[in-house]
Amino acid sequence: MTCRILSQISLEKWDIPIACILQFVLEGDNRVDAGLLASVVTKVLGKEVAQWRQPGSWGSGLFGTPHNQSLYG
Repeated sequence: MTCRILSQISLEKWDIPIACILQFVLEGDNRVDAGLLASVVTKVLGKEVAQWRQPGSWGSGLFGTPHNQSLYG
C-alpha cells in the first residue's frame, strides 16, 4: 500500500523530498510500538526526546470498557 501511495505523488509538482518509515504491528496494545516508531523517526531526523508522553486518551478507554465478569460465570 505504501508503494502505491508514494507512486501517486507527482514529483514534478512536489519539490519536497519524501521518505517513508513502515512498521508492521499486530492487534492489541501497540503503545510500545508507537514509542519505538517515534524514537526511530526522531533518530532519523537527528532530534532527541528524553521521554515520550502518551495522549491521555490512551490511558482510559483505549480498548473500551472492561467486560462484565458475571457473564463468564
